Amino acid sequence: MNGSVPIGVSIHRAEAGNSVLQDCSSGSEQREVHLGHFSVALPDACVASIEGHPDDDLWVEISVDGFTLTPRTKLGAVPYAISSRFAVDAEHATSADTATSAATATAANSAAGSLDTRIAAIEGRVTAVETDVGDVLTELGGPNGDYSVAAWYCGEAGPTTGDIANEWTGVKALCEAACGTDTAHMCSLEELVRSVSVGNVVASGWFLGAQMTEGTSFPLLTNQSCVGWSSASMTQLGHVWQSPQGHPATSRCDTANAILCCD
Repeated sequence: MNGSVPIGVSIHRAEAGNSVLQDCSSGSEQREVHLGHFSVALPDACVASIEGHPDDDLWVEISVDGFTLTPRTKLGAVPYAISSRFAVDAEHATSADTATSAATATAANSAAGSLDTRIAAIEGRVTAVETDVGDVLTELGGPNGDYSVAAWYCGEAGPTTGDIANEWTGVKALCEAACGTDTAHMCSLEELVRSVSVGNVVASGWFLGAQMTEGTSFPLLTNQSCVGWSSASMTQLGHVWQSPQGHPATSRCDTANAILCCD
């Protein structure tokens, strides 16, 4: 997955339930994602809440595009650190200004909190979540990650009838060229609705829809995405998005329409 995606980070007092301590990053804030990986800088208010918490029982919760990843991850200590200004347990540290336990340390000036290790733990957990999200998106997007998920409208190709060279792979190739990415594809209805719901302007054209049959007398017209984008027959149908009306409809496959592309 590539592009800008809403990602939220929050710190909780419990592993489950409504126990939020601090929202560190609003779930509506757009973050740049590259191949499923992203980074989130923790604001001062979030760091202050972690520092001021009286014990170590804190969990981090991540949300991606409105979906909350479960379970929450408990924050913990880091066993090895070049610099650990605050540490619950620093077995090996070049400098441990504040440490509850410092088995081996060049300097251990006092014993107290665990802010730095908690922050390091958050960063480590976020990295782990990034990896998990990347793995999921790669799995959903194919073995090579060449099909984006949770995509948005990015442009149109064509116009063309329903008879497209190389059928489905040909449709995707046209969208890749139209949007300039190797993960672009023909839009689904859900992707079009998501796009127009946030104010994106979407053209009229073909989109990916479910099979259906229309008509009250023979011959019935069958909507099979123009038989897998291999037919320009007047008795076959494909799904089209009507703009500016903003709703789905059908079109005969001998009619030339743009191909709506998402990424």
